[in-house]
Amino acid sequence: MPIAILAPEGLPVPPTRGGSVQIYVHALQRSFDDIGVRDVCLLAPERVVRGNKLPSEKVSYRKTVLQILRDTQPHVVQVENRPDFVAAVRSVLPHAKLILNLHSTTFLAGRGLRTAAAADGRADHSDAHVAARSRMRRILSSVDCVVVNSHYLQQTISRSFDLGRTRWRSRVIYPGVDARTFCPREDGGIESGAKTFRILFVGRVIRQKGLDVVLRGLHLLQEKNVPFKITVVGRTPPWERTYRAHLETLGEHLPLEWVGFVSPSKLPDVYRSADVLVCPSQREEAFGLVNLEAMASGLPVVASKVGGIPEVVNTDTGVLVAEPDNPTAFARALLCLYQDSACRLRLAQQARERAQLFSWQRTAECFSEVYEELARWKR
Repeated sequence: MPIAILAPEGLPVPPTRGGSVQIYVHALQRSFDDIGVRDVCLLAPERVVRGNKLPSEKVSYRKTVLQILRDTQPHVVQVENRPDFVAAVRSVLPHAKLILNLHSTTFLAGRGLRTAAAADGRADHSDAHVAARSRMRRILSSVDCVVVNSHYLQQTISRSFDLGRTRWRSRVIYPGVDARTFCPREDGGIESGAKTFRILFVGRVIRQKGLDVVLRGLHLLQEKNVPFKITVVGRTPPWERTYRAHLETLGEHLPLEWVGFVSPSKLPDVYRSADVLVCPSQREEAFGLVNLEAMASGLPVVASKVGGIPEVVNTDTGVLVAEPDNPTAFARALLCLYQDSACRLRLAQQARERAQLFSWQRTAECFSEVYEELARWKR
């Protein structure tokens, strides 16, 4: 049963330049090999397929992918996080089974559907919004299966587009982590005699990730003479330059290190050099893969209690902050972990144990089950 997985445009796979979806599909493809599934072809920018390197630019990439699909006629096509590509794929393969694998709500309705707007009572009733929402509902209902990475995302999409159980076919499949690559330090995750409490942030430097909230909280730790250092790993997109400048002002008198982008191959060492990961997401965090990577590395996690994060992080593996926009709440959680090294060690060990429940092999097995079900299902 030939299967084609269509990665998004823009970034290459293997993920030499990062990208959460690119990291995901690369790990998934390797895990298919591990479980003996050999008929999966990954189409992604800069990969060589049928003797040609696929382009990165969106229009050229999609045109090339569609031609490859016409030529190869796979039985199953899995579109990664690009619902607007579904109709074009269906037009060239009307009889193939089509899976839409959604990693977030970002590309639903052209970014026009924000759960935050619904939460505070605002609604967009413009003709353009209504039309976009209707189109996305048709796409979600038309594919043979929508795979999502958390129950939170499944419920959010179903509620936002009024889909209901009978109008769309969805499946929750959790992402995984390579527990051999992401592993604790030899001392078990707590460096004996360490004098500085090493706090780590990993993610894009954008407003919804909430780094400003943590920096405000760290001023409170500084007032209590806590010896800490925060390391920030991740790119700042061009449209967030003003926000980055604001963060630099907040961090002027803090022991703050800006690392920028770190290649996926070097990221495990970054986790191993920290004592705790902080994930202060403000909204729309469908899963939060960085939390799982940190846990596998033997780090407790201090994270916002939002979105799909509580499906991974719990009170046995870290601290969930119920007020994600409250700097004092993050400062309090970090202070508790700093003061109680025994608790920190216990959480670190339990975090490692829980992370091992989320393997890429299990993710691949779940997808394989979906493929087999679709092969038996007749339209």
